[in-house]
Amino acid sequence: MKLSLNSVTCIGCGLCSDICGETFGMKDGKAILKKKVCEDNGREKEAIISCPTNAISVSK
Repeated sequence: MKLSLNSVTCIGCGLCSDICGETFGMKDGKAILKKKVCEDNGREKEAIISCPTNAISVSK
């Protein structure tokens, strides 16, 4: 699955990087993508669902 991150919407809470640090990280108080394409696994899905501002989107 392909991931994209809206840095304007992101509030920098860090949930995504706490849940799935191999795919998401933090830089300058905002989330970043370490990988733009990833396997369809539970940690990425949990991070996406946990985002309070829905800043992470997925396409196949």
